[in-house]
Amino acid sequence: MSKYVTIDTDGRATAFYDEAVHGPYYTQIPDPTWTAPQVPDPEWSPPMILDPDWRPPQIPDPDWTPGEGESEADRPFIDDPAAEQSSIPDLTATAPLVDDPEASAPLVATTDYNVGATQIPQGALAIDEATWQAWIADTAGQRWTGAALEPFTDPLRYAAETLKQAVKDEAERRLEDGVDVPGLGRFKTDDRSLTRLQGILRSAEMMAAAGQPVVLTFMTEAGAEASIASVQDVLDIFMPAWSHVGAVLATSAALQASIETMTEAERQAFDPAAQPDWPLAAPSLP
Repeated sequence: MSKYVTIDTDGRATAFYDEAVHGPYYTQIPDPTWTAPQVPDPEWSPPMILDPDWRPPQIPDPDWTPGEGESEADRPFIDDPAAEQSSIPDLTATAPLVDDPEASAPLVATTDYNVGATQIPQGALAIDEATWQAWIADTAGQRWTGAALEPFTDPLRYAAETLKQAVKDEAERRLEDGVDVPGLGRFKTDDRSLTRLQGILRSAEMMAAAGQPVVLTFMTEAGAEASIASVQDVLDIFMPAWSHVGAVLATSAALQASIETMTEAERQAFDPAAQPDWPLAAPSLP
């Protein structure tokens, strides 16, 4: 089965097709040049011939008359004149050859597009198995030159991916920088700090559930000692921190999406750190 690919004006693959999956690209007909293989006629039987080794059975001579001193025991035997010579199959004969009834002509492709019987778009490029596999393995990094694959890098696409990574890096920096919590100071909102805060919240909840007074302390990134006397004290830190994380991640996703539609000039002027959509470092408490 042949492999096919559709390409854009730059020679980049847009979709891959396999006749085994998407149906034959061309109309298939029985090969008109095909000749059926010849096999011995399965219904043939060899002709019968007279058995050359046949000998007639012997019977007492009905015309014999005993002579002087002879008795019936002396009656001679002769060939049975009524016996017919037996026949046997002629094993030297050869069966005639006929077309193999089990064989059928292979299908061949015509030059007619297989309308309605294939999912492969008309005009798709036919490629060999090796090219098909290599192109699938690295679709974005190769394009068709008209005769073969060659390495390809889309400058705009590369620039877009670079800017997206810069946005992700800026988001990580802002999570590491953290958020200002009124009355407490700066609190980092990276994964490690949030895990630490979740542990403090869990401890406070367990103390409160056990009817024990909640007494916890920890140091903030600003070097201040924070005292926790209730679950609500932890939530007063936890909620602004989570709100900051959600806002940073939402802004990161929106900025990355906007990069896709930017012109080359807009991408060149884009500075992730200077975008006004980033959340403020000190959200107000509810």
